[in-house]
Parts: sequence; C-alpha cells; structure tokens
Amino acid sequence: GIQSMALADHALAARYVLCPGAARSPEAPLGGLGHVRVFAASVGSMEGAGRIRSGRPRAALNLQAAVLVDEGRWETNLPRFSSRKPNAGHAQKMSYAKCLGRGLPNSTRVGCQLSKTWGWRNFPANATWGAGRVASFRNAELRHDFLQCTLGANALRWRRYPGPPERVFVRLRVLAPGAGGPATIPLELCRVERPLIPATFCSQPLYGYDKLRKQLPWIMEDWLDYHIGHLGFVHAEIYDVDGSFETALEPWVRASSWRRTTVTYHRRWPARLSPQMEELSRDHPYCTETYAYAHCLTTHRALSRWVALLHAPDEYLLVRKNPSSGALLE
Repeated sequence: GIQSMALADHALAARYVLCPGAARSPEAPLGGLGHVRVFAASVGSMEGAGRIRSGRPRAALNLQAAVLVDEGRWETNLPRFSSRKPNAGHAQKMSYAKCLGRGLPNSTRVGCQLSKTWGWRNFPANATWGAGRVASFRNAELRHDFLQCTLGANALRWRRYPGPPERVFVRLRVLAPGAGGPATIPLELCRVERPLIPATFCSQPLYGYDKLRKQLPWIMEDWLDYHIGHLGFVHAEIYDVDGSFETALEPWVRASSWRRTTVTYHRRWPARLSPQMEELSRDHPYCTETYAYAHCLTTHRALSRWVALLHAPDEYLLVRKNPSSGALLE
C-alpha cells in the first residue's frame, strides 16, 4: 500500500539520512546477544509550513533507525494458512520463507547524543543523553526493531543562523537486558538538499533476471516506464538478491543524473545485511523482503512525501478514477 511519509518540507526543516561510505560502520557489539547494526536511519521533524506560519514552537528533530541484532544464527519461517494446504497462496516450487532474527527485548533502553564534528572528545562524558525508545513489530513473517530518539536542544539551535550543518554525528546507545553493558553505535548522517520527492515506490528483493527476460523480454522496462514515465512516481528503490538486474537498471540509474525522475539500485541486498542472510537467500530469495521495506520506508521518511511498496514487475498500480498521465500526483 501507499504510506504518507511526509515530514517537514519547509526550507528551515533539516532532514538527514545515513551518509554513503561513512568512515565508521554503524554497528556495535551487544555482549552475549551478538552485534546490533543500523541498516537505515533518518532525521527529520513532523512540523510543516502551517505550524511555522502559526508561530508555534519548532518541533525537535527526531532520529529513527532500523536495526537488526545479528548473533550469527537466523531462522526462516513461512506462515501456514491451513494444515491441509500448508503452501496455499504460494508457488509450489518457490520458497517465500522470511528470515527471522533475535530482536531486542522490550525493556531495552535507548539514548542519543549529537555533535557536528566527529571524535569522542566532542561528546563530553557529562553531556545529556536524548530520550529514546524501541518500537518493535512482530508477527509470523517479521521481527523488526526501530530505535527512535529526540535529538533535543542542540538540533533546535540549527534553526538559527548559520543553519543546519551538512553532516552530523550521533552516538546511539542501546542498553539491552542480558547484554552485560551498553552498545554505542556511531552514526554519520548527511543533510538532504533536495525538496521532498512527491512519490516513491520500493520493490521486494528481485532475482533471476536472465530467466525472466527470456520469458518476458521487456518486463522491467515496461514496469518502470509505466510507473515512472506515465503514472507519476518520481523515484524508485529497486532491490535484488543476485545482482542480475544490474544490466536492466543501468540505463535508468545512469539517467538519474539528468532526469527529473530517479532510480536507486541496491545490488545484492542480502549481502549488505549479513553473510548468513546472503547464504539463506540462495534457497529463500524473499528471506530479506521485509528488511528491504524497512530500509526504504525508514530512509524515505526524510526523502519522500508518499511511498508505495510495489513488490515486483508483475504488479501494476492503477488509478481507476483518472487513467491519464501523471494521475498519481493529482
């Protein structure tokens, strides 16, 4: 479905996402629980132009980070619809099983500190930690944790001259029961310069493009051209499991430098999460599907006004009341 991800789009509202190629990896040991790793993060406030015009106080910036706890062991699970037809709703020769990790305990405590320059000396030992919490989502197909933390007074000062810095650094502290001590995750975040994208869609992790192309030669081109060229999406986030979609997406990614519409390609997505998840994805290609959605939604919290989860090239979104070009944005 389509979700509203709109944050403040006023010129004074700072928005940040994880910097590509950050100097320090956004992870830390979590004692006997393994490692905790941030695979997506964004910063923004929920204020809008109306709040600013009304003269109400500016809302503090809020950090949201999607995390996984990697203890080196993962399980896979496929929900059963009934005992008589355990594979009902799924293809017989395909595994739709999802990867499930340990997750953080509900009583985990979270805090954050902010600096405009990197280095432990820029985080005084007696500095105040911003208050945070864990938002957990659990069902038969997913176990996801999101860390949320208010950056506080330091971020509010950016609203005055000279304005928000281009790059900020955050220490995200996680204290989980049984971990033996807190884990401190270093986050490096870059300011978003472009206005909010009107509409973005995200794919599930795709695979096997060569076989798909033999059956339907122009399926990827038609899918992207319809949703971006006709319907009105401005950006697409495409994930794959095996790197096979690189050739099909290369013209779209290359054209992103000069076109109004853009495509971001996440090649071999499971390998970015963990070696074990990459291995599991060979037999269970949709193992990391919900992690791709969490990554896209968390990142585009600071990038897009609307986000749709559009699973694969066999799924098309229709605007029934208005089939004309650009109808999605009207």
